[in-house]
Amino acid sequence: MLATRARMAAGAGGGGSAQYALTFNATSSLVDCGNNSSLNNLPASAVTLEYWIRPQSAGEANLGKPFHKQHITSWLTSSNQIVFRVSSDGGNSTATAVAAWATNTWVHVAHTYDNGGDRKARTYINGSLSATAPTACAGTIRDDSSYNLIFGNDPTAVRTIDGDMSWFRLSDNIRYSGPFTPAAKDAPPASDGNTVEQWNLNDGSGATAAAEESTPTNDGAITDGSWTEL
Repeated sequence: MLATRARMAAGAGGGGSAQYALTFNATSSLVDCGNNSSLNNLPASAVTLEYWIRPQSAGEANLGKPFHKQHITSWLTSSNQIVFRVSSDGGNSTATAVAAWATNTWVHVAHTYDNGGDRKARTYINGSLSATAPTACAGTIRDDSSYNLIFGNDPTAVRTIDGDMSWFRLSDNIRYSGPFTPAAKDAPPASDGNTVEQWNLNDGSGATAAAEESTPTNDGAITDGSWTEL
């Protein structure tokens, strides 16, 4: 039921159906999507992760983590930066982008990493390359199969975002290598052969973020979140 509703809303593409975002409270909100094998060790090959976010405050050293799976993580800083890190046993690759966002402003973020390429983390802001890691990963990508995929928070450090998130997509390829126009925040992209998982965050009610590829296996359990109509 949840997955059907989410897919219908995604197909509407802003054509009259209500579109939602998930609001995080800056203290305890998170979405826990578990650690099914389909979500594990994504940077061991090629990966693109992307999401829409609307931060609501600044001032903390770490505003929160839009994406966290222990050894591949994305977080915001108080200086309007977005940091993307991929961890290996021989040295990490970290891209720090000066983000084009301000309080209460929607921004699309895309991160890419190719373990079979130059092994450098990259961050795109609103469709433009904003940062490339100065160093590549060395050695073996660290195993994250024992950690859950969480967005909106790092519960071990209590780094919850203050703001809203729209659709979130994981892909098993490098989707972007130059400027691009992201799918709108209220019109999630259609699934394709490279979509590992996608959460449209358009359920509008309840405590579950329906997964588009594998439901209920990869559904996200929402803690202390609320739905905001776009």
